[in-house]
Amino acid sequence: MKVERMVKKGLVILAAAMLTASSANAANVETMGIGSMNTAQAGAVAAHADNVFAAYYNPAGLTLIEKPTLTVSTMFYDAQIKVYDWNVATTGTNDGIASGPMDFESDEMAILSPSMGFAMPVTDKITLGVAAYTPYGMTVTWDKDPSVNPAAAYAWESTYGRVAVTPTLAYEVSDKLSVGVGVSLGRSISEAGKTFEYSDKFKTDGSAGGNALAGFNAGTFIAETTDLTFAQATTPYDAEGNSLASDFVAGATLFDGAQMKLEATDDFNYSFNVGVMYRPIEQLSFGLTYRGRTETEFEGDATVTGALGGTTNLDGTATMEYDHPEQVQGGIRWFASNKLSVEADVTWTRWSINDGQYETITLYDVPGQGDVTQTMGHPRDWEDTTAYRLGISYQATDAFSFRAGYAYDPSPVPEETFDMGWPDTDRNLYSVGMGWQINERWMIDAVLQHIISTSKRLTENSHNMDDNYSKAYGAPASVTLEDEGILWGAGMTVTYTF
Repeated sequence: MKVERMVKKGLVILAAAMLTASSANAANVETMGIGSMNTAQAGAVAAHADNVFAAYYNPAGLTLIEKPTLTVSTMFYDAQIKVYDWNVATTGTNDGIASGPMDFESDEMAILSPSMGFAMPVTDKITLGVAAYTPYGMTVTWDKDPSVNPAAAYAWESTYGRVAVTPTLAYEVSDKLSVGVGVSLGRSISEAGKTFEYSDKFKTDGSAGGNALAGFNAGTFIAETTDLTFAQATTPYDAEGNSLASDFVAGATLFDGAQMKLEATDDFNYSFNVGVMYRPIEQLSFGLTYRGRTETEFEGDATVTGALGGTTNLDGTATMEYDHPEQVQGGIRWFASNKLSVEADVTWTRWSINDGQYETITLYDVPGQGDVTQTMGHPRDWEDTTAYRLGISYQATDAFSFRAGYAYDPSPVPEETFDMGWPDTDRNLYSVGMGWQINERWMIDAVLQHIISTSKRLTENSHNMDDNYSKAYGAPASVTLEDEGILWGAGMTVTYTF
């Protein structure tokens, strides 16, 4: 009967967790923390993950939970990206391209990220749990008007993330060794938006003829204005050297000033979390966690608003495959006393699994073309990263504990493939927190977090940016800019022990 009651409780918690996860989101390319206790220690908890979110940090840590435990947590983030010294240099003309400011900022991004979990021992050796959280996420939004945000011609929105529900089993092999495994069941979202903009000279080039749309190949236009590199000439050419002037002028006439939005989801995907925890002596604990790759297949909608001078809207579909990376996190925790512990972790992330991001788009009833299908591509070639984390926990009294953490998290995005959809930088993470054990059943934890770029990032050799603005100007262009990110976060976690 004890096991039956546990299963019923687990199913109720799982259902509630799924509802919570469906509205979760996060603020950057990678999670900034799950649960106030873990976030306050900058995520340096792999060697002693002693709460329900061990399902993510180290599944083996669930064996440290002695009684049925329910935890509800939320993080609030306020993030912003600032751009300095924006400049586009071209050998052609910039007639009709709004120059915009040299310095500008993203929209203020206020994001709420909830999470919850439940765990309970089944036997003296086995603990079961389930947690809902956001393992990966990013949301970046900008002004859509190129005169306010000159980067809108590349992107004014990028959203990419996953929410997961992870049933987990942990087994205490001995007093010193525990292992755990979880199946992470997830749902992923991807959104992107840009404003098409072309120079007046490009749109009125004499080689287009009197009726630009008459000979227009929309498929060629969509592909060439999103994928391929311009030849070093004032009019575009394809890979074989054939002039695409007519198609480009017609396409610019059709799309100039229009806004394109892509919204796609992968409604079900999965990965595995595996962990081991070893404590050879009372003063020392080791932890190792593997979080598996998540394969995705996104499907959704594509819309273009304001084509043909604001008179035409187009609908369509979009598909994309872009996997979430695998991670390995290892940590060592030193228990200096029964009150003070310090942990150092490293987290390796395999960002290199995706060479490029390719979205296949079908637009219906394009004027003079009917339905048009093309693949838009963005080279990625991201680099694998290693983040370094340090966390400290101090039990001041039986009721109050204090925590602090620091992490250095390098960007996986190289300069060559930097773009305004993923304006990532190397960053420092600082966090402080405290816990209050109200009584034997209730506990509240809180955290304050600050994340900031290690320095302004200088970009001046990005193929993605240069190619995009070469197509906007109809001539070879070079983009230079500096950017930095700033994020403040605050969170609270409430835990109830049955």
